[in-house]
Amino acid sequence: MSFLQRILGKKPTAPKADFAKYPQLESQPRFLETTDHNQALCEDGFVAFPWLGDAEIEKLKQIVDEAGQGLDFDDVHIPTAFHLSSFHNDARYKSKIYKAVSEALFDRLNDLLPDYEPLVINYFNKEPQDSYDAVPIHQNPSFVDEPAHKSVSLWIPLQDVGKDNGGIGVQKGSHNRINTMRSGNMPHSFVFSHVSQVLEQELFEPIEMKKGEVLVLDDSIIHWSFPNVSTVSRQAVQLIMVPRKAKHIYYYYDDSQAEPMMDLYEVNKDFFFNFNCNDRPQDLRLLDRVPYEYRPIERCELDWPDSVS
Repeated sequence: MSFLQRILGKKPTAPKADFAKYPQLESQPRFLETTDHNQALCEDGFVAFPWLGDAEIEKLKQIVDEAGQGLDFDDVHIPTAFHLSSFHNDARYKSKIYKAVSEALFDRLNDLLPDYEPLVINYFNKEPQDSYDAVPIHQNPSFVDEPAHKSVSLWIPLQDVGKDNGGIGVQKGSHNRINTMRSGNMPHSFVFSHVSQVLEQELFEPIEMKKGEVLVLDDSIIHWSFPNVSTVSRQAVQLIMVPRKAKHIYYYYDDSQAEPMMDLYEVNKDFFFNFNCNDRPQDLRLLDRVPYEYRPIERCELDWPDSVS
């Protein structure tokens, strides 16, 4: 029996991606200290609320500005219309951002998510664009064994955000039901190819946020960010938070053979400083190799009662 099967107590299943709702947990998981916020996160898959003051936002701006001084922003392994620090090839740049942001928010993070720690810290910058510069429809990678554990992302805009300047759009309640194993090289354009239009035009809910607010996302929720059609840059910092006591896992999708597989590696934060999601991980301990095959989501799989999460 594999590592994943031992943890979940499941028998081997067919090598197909899981598009069914996660198994019902015995009790609602506890993420956030505030009960109302925790309930919204569990039921809707996201929650936004005021969190940082002006001085703390200015500190984050200073951190990303200083980390990027002298940087060649075109030195990336995935070219995009927006800047994402994770796609950059300079490990020192990503390490600087991680160290400075985690130190600046140390007390805040301990108060908000006392049982969690940051595994990845990203900086996003979406310059005003005339072209279509949306962040593609996606789910964040899995970083722990779901659903026994959960990772969440903290998304902190450095200015007011909404639909017109690259704000986040989510499909409310789409967490906990599609893809329990999401890899760093997950083929999102393939997975969402049949439903991209209905998500973009009908199902995505834009989240309006003021500077100083934080958006907490279940990493399994379906989301994107709208194009920035304003006249100013849209900057944001993202912290991917994982349970301290859970094994931290990097999922790599290997479809090079006739039977696609998901490789599970034990990982820590240092791996992501040299991270290239297109490459097979090196020098990580392999935990398991599980049959798994992504397929496109169909329209009917996006429908469920609003009262069911």
